Amino acid sequence: MNGLECIYPSIYSSDHLRLLEEMRWVEAEGFSHLHVDIQDSSLGLNLSFGMKVVRGLAALTSMKLQVHLMVYDPLPFVEQLSELSQVEEVLFHPGTVRYPGVILDRIHRMGARAGFALTPSENPAELDYYKRELESVLVWTGEGGMGDFNPGSLAKIRRVRSIFGDGVSVFTDGDMNGKTIQRVRAAGADHFIVGRDLFQAVDRHEKVRELERIVGTF
Repeated sequence: MNGLECIYPSIYSSDHLRLLEEMRWVEAEGFSHLHVDIQDSSLGLNLSFGMKVVRGLAALTSMKLQVHLMVYDPLPFVEQLSELSQVEEVLFHPGTVRYPGVILDRIHRMGARAGFALTPSENPAELDYYKRELESVLVWTGEGGMGDFNPGSLAKIRRVRSIFGDGVSVFTDGDMNGKTIQRVRAAGADHFIVGRDLFQAVDRHEKVRELERIVGTF
C-alpha cells in the first residue's frame, strides 16, 4: 500500500461550486479513494450532498467512493447507493438505528465493505457483538468530524483497535494533518480522512506530497 492509498480526501471540504473540478484534481494527484459525507444535520450542524450529487460524482470518476451516512434512518440511502458500482464502502452510525446488523447485512449484499462511524459519545465496547461483521471503524477525532483535533480521541482509537483487532481498518476524521496523522497512527489508526488541510492548502500539490511522505514513513 502506498501512502496515498490510506489517505481519503473528503470532498465535503472542497469548493462546492467547483465539485467536478475539485474531484478531478484529487484523482489527478493519484488518490484512489474519495470520502463523501451525506449528512442531514442530525449528527452535525451542516447539510452536505444529496443522492443526485453523489450519483453525479460516481458517474464521473474512476476512484472508489467511501460514503459516510451522517443521517438517521440510513437504510433508504443504502438502497440507493447499492445502484452505484463506484461505492466501495458505506459507514453509518450504529446509534441511529435499532438493528445495526440489518444495515450491515444490506451493505454487504450490495457488495460493499461496511463500517461503523463513532461520535465522541458512542462507546465502542458496546459494539463488540458486531466485530465479525465489520470491515472498518471510523473514529471522529473532532466534534462532528469537523472541529479541532481532540486529544481524547487517542484513547478511543486505542480502545477500538483493542476491541476489533487487526481485522478492521481504523479511520480517523476531524482536523487530520501531518502532525495529527502521526499521533492517531501511533494510537492504532491506519486510514486518514483529510479535508481542510488538503483543500485549503496554499500549495495543494505540495501538501499532497507532504502527506504522502509522512504516511510513507509508517
